[in-house]
Amino acid sequence: MLLCPPFERVVALVVAVAVVVAFGGGCSGSEEAGEPPVLEEEPGIPRLPSEFTNLEVLPADITKAELKRQMKLITKSLGVKCDYCHRTDTRDYATDEIPEKVVARDMMRMLEGINLEHFAGEDAAQVTCFMCHHSQQQPQLAPGDPAEQGEGL
Repeated sequence: MLLCPPFERVVALVVAVAVVVAFGGGCSGSEEAGEPPVLEEEPGIPRLPSEFTNLEVLPADITKAELKRQMKLITKSLGVKCDYCHRTDTRDYATDEIPEKVVARDMMRMLEGINLEHFAGEDAAQVTCFMCHHSQQQPQLAPGDPAEQGEGL
């Protein structure tokens, strides 16, 4: 599974997400600094489908709590909201209409490949979106990159 922390942290995260969900948490445009996105309830519109569709990178049997955790990791790592990749206006999270969703899948595959090849093991360090994005939509150039400094170092 993508971005697997040790078992104890997974349990703690699942419990934390369950508490947030129980009190109406999820994704919205009104988040305070440092707070996870919160999904606002709309009458008659389910928050998430009972069976997730169009999952190409994440496992088909992913739990609702783990899916939300993964999505929050991505939104925080890129400094974006759910609508950066998803049609939140219609709640059609499965559609591929937004090109950034396709790019996100490619990036998730890249991370999974790096982690499996170089950082295998439950307690091993993991490469994450945040390592390059630093809460920005585009990956940041490395400090001291010649492209940033120009000529005449």
